[in-house]
Amino acid sequence: MDGFKALFFDMDGLLIDSEPIWRKVEMEVFTGVGLLLSESDCACTTGLRIDEVCNYWKSRRDWGVPSAETLAQTIVEAMIEAILKEGTPMKGAISAVQAASHQGVPMALVTSSPLSLAEATLKKLDLQGAFAHVISAFDLDYGKPHPGVYLKVIEKLGCPPEKCVAFEDSLNGVLAAKSGRLYCAAVPAAEDRLKPQFSIADCILPSLEVVDDAWFRDCASKMRFEKAALPRG
Repeated sequence: MDGFKALFFDMDGLLIDSEPIWRKVEMEVFTGVGLLLSESDCACTTGLRIDEVCNYWKSRRDWGVPSAETLAQTIVEAMIEAILKEGTPMKGAISAVQAASHQGVPMALVTSSPLSLAEATLKKLDLQGAFAHVISAFDLDYGKPHPGVYLKVIEKLGCPPEKCVAFEDSLNGVLAAKSGRLYCAAVPAAEDRLKPQFSIADCILPSLEVVDDAWFRDCASKMRFEKAALPRG
């Protein structure tokens, strides 16, 4: 399809309903070191890597030991266990990935979570093998909202970023995609959908349920139009 050359999906909060699980696990683990967080506290770090979340709170309310790195690993291990036990797909996630696979372009899972959690999530959703590439920002210098993870997958595939579509649910993810010059379809949580910050996305979707073969045809058409509308010279 002429309109785009690759399709990228975020994971947490987009494909799997993991944000409530993240908040639950974070509150439990942080309570263990004497740091009492509310759900709104956890919401303010949505989309960040878990090591960055731990560093964020340690810099504000230092709990001493264990280190932020050790605590992050504890949270990841608890998340893997919880995802395998109780993880559920977001509405439309499976059908959207299936529709994406019909488009005949490379697909990648692009996440701030470590690969171990990504593998557990794909296993839980029965999406193993759905993505040609699984790219994690966990071992990069910076996670989202830095575009590094998108720059990594773009370099790997050799695709022009403006011809790639990224699906993101969090503002940090949208910032990462747009900073990397990708076309971004935002799928925010219901409580975030009207926030003006999401206006930087190229489109805002109510859920992945609307993403089907017709949606991709429309998206490709819009991207061709936008390219044709660019000033010459």
